[in-house]
Amino acid sequence: MVMETLKDFNRCRECMRRYSVCPVLQIDGNWERYIGPGAMMQITSRWLDTEDKSDRLLQAVLSGVFECKQWGACSKVCPAHIKITETNKALMDAATD
Repeated sequence: MVMETLKDFNRCRECMRRYSVCPVLQIDGNWERYIGPGAMMQITSRWLDTEDKSDRLLQAVLSGVFECKQWGACSKVCPAHIKITETNKALMDAATD
């Protein structure tokens, strides 16, 4: 999963489409507690990097990963077909453990 996910991230062009459909940001207006799907994917890519020694789970929690509602709107509009909700869920599960 790690290599496939990182390959997906490399296809990302940071088009910002995900922000325009994120219910946490657009419906709830929760910009203070959630950094958004694109920035969360940057944290995820570093979390998956075995050479990165920073506490990316803590960073994800402090950046609002648990604010994600898992509705999947971001994944549906992603032109790179990144499974954003799945990667956010993996961060949530790892942080919970």
